[in-house]
Amino acid sequence: MECLAAHYEAIAITYSGPFLIIECENLPAPDERPFLVADCIAVWKRDDERFQSDLAYYGEMAVGPPGDLPEDVAADLQCFCTPRAETLDAVARLLFPEALAVSYITTSVIVELPLTDLATFGDRLESLPNFIGNSTVGLTFVNGPLVISARRHRNNPHTIYVEGDYDDTDYVCKTNCLYPGSMIKSSEDNMTSAGIAVSKGPETRLTVAMHGWDEELDREPNDLGDPNDFKVYQADTLVGNVVSRQGKTDIGLATIAKGVSFNQRFLDVDCTPRKLLHSSQLKFQDVFVLDSPSTGKQPLLFLGMRRAYETGRSTEDANIQDDSFPHLKSQQLVFATNSPEISGMPKIRDGVCGSALVRQRKAGSKECILSQGEVAAFMTWSELAAPNESSDRLTCFCDSVNSLIEDGWEVAQMRGEKREREDDATTGRETATAAGKKGNAEASAVKMGDCE
Repeated sequence: MECLAAHYEAIAITYSGPFLIIECENLPAPDERPFLVADCIAVWKRDDERFQSDLAYYGEMAVGPPGDLPEDVAADLQCFCTPRAETLDAVARLLFPEALAVSYITTSVIVELPLTDLATFGDRLESLPNFIGNSTVGLTFVNGPLVISARRHRNNPHTIYVEGDYDDTDYVCKTNCLYPGSMIKSSEDNMTSAGIAVSKGPETRLTVAMHGWDEELDREPNDLGDPNDFKVYQADTLVGNVVSRQGKTDIGLATIAKGVSFNQRFLDVDCTPRKLLHSSQLKFQDVFVLDSPSTGKQPLLFLGMRRAYETGRSTEDANIQDDSFPHLKSQQLVFATNSPEISGMPKIRDGVCGSALVRQRKAGSKECILSQGEVAAFMTWSELAAPNESSDRLTCFCDSVNSLIEDGWEVAQMRGEKREREDDATTGRETATAAGKKGNAEASAVKMGDCE
């Protein structure tokens, strides 16, 4: 506290893991606020501002007798330590075979149950276990899916979330290049962020947030792959077509149109993607960064994962001896930022979907590893089921790259791997600033610990 008071004029601090709420009479400038303080996400607020983390509302506790797990499974469930994916599957298989999804976030297991009326859900809480008897983590339940839907964002900025500060520069027109994190949109003007280029054999594809093309997919699901449909635009320039989707994830793959050059170097994060990072290689509190047209550079902390399962099962259908049960539908990784969407500094906002998350440093390390270009997930800014809508939205659920790795995709080696900062790219970025990316000056200056 003395250090915070001396350097930032802090008057009070409150720990609400994994956040450290720091109250100041006069907030330091955005570029002077560390993202992490004592390995906690620093949330900066004036002493007259309220703060309620959305993590407090992820599920209700039950009051039934405790449930037990095999010792090897229970031993992998520890506070502030992300378990193996197989451990969450075992929780679903052995204790909650009807679960829609099982998540681990920070210190708790969260079980999403099939949606019922509130009275029925309340009755279920009477018999469901109040904790896992041989583990130290918490246990809560959600009535229905926690992640309801991904948000689509129209090209016309929403005044609450985007406030006019987003980069709509036509980089293809100005520099003859499309970049990761630049704005792309569908024919319906649903705005998302360009991902990265991936390759498998002779094929090269651009990753996109599939929900940006949901309207077309609902109308013509069999037309996915048709070169005349599911068009991808960068501002007013056609840059490709979405041709496939990774299972039931939000990761879509798009062709890159002839004559369009894709430059793998991020616009605001000084690195190029080099490797897809499997979730099994992540550690709790790894630090990541993303780059998008509506946030600029934004740091995030890895807090856990969500495993979503195929629906239509019941307890009677479950064969708890079958390790393939439950059948996985998708996996998301859980991250947190220190800036709710209503604050004035860089924040996660509509239009960020599709942006790649690059590991900046490993948990407990001060070494910046951005140069390794490790991409672990793509942003999906979703509506969440939370009883208290006034809570500050700091967590986000992002699609893991596991499905890409398992299908044989890898980061494409394209222009930008060794490029110098050419005059045309510099000119394009200066134009972007003049066009409205004024928020990125602050975003690029967010303190990134010892990596700055």
